[in-house]
Amino acid sequence: MTRRVNSRHLAYGIGLLVAVTCLWLSFRNARFSEVWRIVGEIGPIAPIILVPYFVAVTVDTTGWRRIFLEMGHRLRLRRLLGVRFATEAVLMSAPGGSVLSDTIKPFVLKATDRVPISATLTSVALRKWSIMAAEVVYLSIGCVIGFSLYRAASEPVLGQATGFEWIVVAATALLALGVVASFAMLSGGTLTERVYTKLMRVLPAFLSDRLRSTHDGARALDAYMRRVFTERRRGLAVSVALYVGHWFIEATETWLIANLLGVPLDFTHAVAIESACSFLRAIAFFVPAGLGVQDLGYATLFAVAGVPAPVEFSLAFTLVKRSKELVWVVIGYLVLLSLPIKRRPVMEAAAAPGESALAADARGA
Repeated sequence: MTRRVNSRHLAYGIGLLVAVTCLWLSFRNARFSEVWRIVGEIGPIAPIILVPYFVAVTVDTTGWRRIFLEMGHRLRLRRLLGVRFATEAVLMSAPGGSVLSDTIKPFVLKATDRVPISATLTSVALRKWSIMAAEVVYLSIGCVIGFSLYRAASEPVLGQATGFEWIVVAATALLALGVVASFAMLSGGTLTERVYTKLMRVLPAFLSDRLRSTHDGARALDAYMRRVFTERRRGLAVSVALYVGHWFIEATETWLIANLLGVPLDFTHAVAIESACSFLRAIAFFVPAGLGVQDLGYATLFAVAGVPAPVEFSLAFTLVKRSKELVWVVIGYLVLLSLPIKRRPVMEAAAAPGESALAADARGA
């Protein structure tokens, strides 16, 4: 237990150090009087900045709900929205928030709507796959329309005239390969069973006995995967299309904030900048909301895009964007507290002594 706590503190410390270092590199020369002047450009219409995030999460949740429908579970959009806002608050505020938010989703939906844990785990995996597939489309478009911008960023990023644009292209290609490979692995509907079988062969007896209780749950996961990837591909394609829309809404938010701050940023530049920064945020998953890492990306690309007073503008942009996120974090935690979590659902299967929650869930489904 102590080792786990220490590891968590270490991860938090590393994430904080990375965030502080990137923020210092980005804004150490900022003139704060100019920053406040730029922020003041927004005026009383500032609450409009909250709108794109709400729309993006709604589109995202619609895609997630479609995945549940393809698995045979009809859930209310309103309830799923509540779960999404709550878990997004965790994602944006905790180190390793992406992993943590996905971990709590199965238990929240089990407690609120009696959704089998195996179904939610499958939906989370399929949602991740759909987001990856959509990001390949989004990054590809970003590479096409932002190629010259990425090339211009090579000098400040790499210290040479070219190269950064090919790093972005290579990253997009690797992500595409990952999407294809994961599709091949998941569509067979036997991945979890194969992993289970191999683990049973190599684990010591006391661990294999514990793992044996998860076998039914593993089979349920495979069955859900096989159903969606082989019989419900059209619905999965709809989900991917919705997530592509989600990515473009994030670019719209960047365009909106920039224009409210007095910089008429071209929408194609907004797409190119946001697609690159979304990739930075993904690889810096151990830092809450990519703090510092993402902001360094914004500062670099805004300067390359020719934004006037780029350091001050980037800091003003960061303050506005992070303030928006803080508002939604507070709202998300309030939603989490308000979710009607049933402590003892009538139809929930009780776990036998030594039985895992996943096994009990599969037995009671």
